[in-house]
Amino acid sequence: MSDDAPMFSADDDDPLLLEIINGLLAEGKPEEEIDRHLQNVLPEAKAQAAAHLLDGLRARVDEMFADRRHIRRGFLKRQREKWGKPLVLLSMLIEAAREAGEEYNRSYQDVAAAQQDFVFDALRRLHARACLVAGEVLTLMESGYPSGAMARWRTLHEIAVVGRFLREQGKDVAEQYLLHHVVDTYKTATDFQRHCRTIGYEPFSAEEIARLQAERDKLCQRFGKEYKAQWGWAVEALKPKQASFAEIEAAVSFDHHRPYFKLACHSNHAGSKGIQFDLGNALNPPGSDCLLAGPSDAGLLDPGTCTAVSILQVTANLVLYRNAKLTALIVIESLNLLTDEILESFATAEAELAAKAETMRIQRPE
Repeated sequence: MSDDAPMFSADDDDPLLLEIINGLLAEGKPEEEIDRHLQNVLPEAKAQAAAHLLDGLRARVDEMFADRRHIRRGFLKRQREKWGKPLVLLSMLIEAAREAGEEYNRSYQDVAAAQQDFVFDALRRLHARACLVAGEVLTLMESGYPSGAMARWRTLHEIAVVGRFLREQGKDVAEQYLLHHVVDTYKTATDFQRHCRTIGYEPFSAEEIARLQAERDKLCQRFGKEYKAQWGWAVEALKPKQASFAEIEAAVSFDHHRPYFKLACHSNHAGSKGIQFDLGNALNPPGSDCLLAGPSDAGLLDPGTCTAVSILQVTANLVLYRNAKLTALIVIESLNLLTDEILESFATAEAELAAKAETMRIQRPE
């Protein structure tokens, strides 16, 4: 055997493996023979051991989940005690926004379709998605996942920004926005083509890819070659600035939300900041090395208040678009008052929770 040949192909730091190797060495087996033996028996032995471990997990799954359910019920009870009022108010706002959107859509969708009002079509679709995302945020908050809720709020904020931009820019930009899914579909298809075999799927036919490309190219001929970019639908409206979400955000004066947007990004990506900071650890003392791997009763202030503001923005953007009647103005003002109450309620709950945490630290110093 050559000097650089691997000796004992498995992990030599494994205690069980070391016991086997030492036993064979004690029997006087040469290293070359031990290495061949391990290469022959280890794959089967690992498969058998893994199957045995999995059988053990299955045998105690009921007991394990019963324990988890008990812990979960206790957590949810405490969560309602600490955050119940602001969460109920936020749920009221989301439901009221959903009802306002449904009523507005019923009232105007026929006439808007007849007039090819692309702004209305985009706003109603964005509003429906905003209500869906807001419900997801609420569920994550109720379950004790504030950073996950903040990450979902990021999408809600993007919806609010894009909706305001389309309303201000008008029909032509709204049409480009609505048609841009063709560009995204072609890009997704080409990405799929490159990796489909690896993930176990058959590729699209050459004819299908050609059709998708032709549809994209037709739109690029109509709107310009830059239309195929990620924010290509906003290129002309933003010139001479570069088309990006940050520029769209600034164009509608929503860029004061950028600190919250960046906060949400930490939970959405795998950067170093995301593993050092979590909203669920908000009440731990500075320097604490608590690694949060489950739900927390802290940190709901930011996702709660941000969600309330964004769902109000999206709803006002839709309801007041074609409707300046007194009834519509009253609806939005009532939602505005409810939003103010939500912000105050979350701030109060946060302060009370922080005070209790500080009291506990004083009573039980480290």
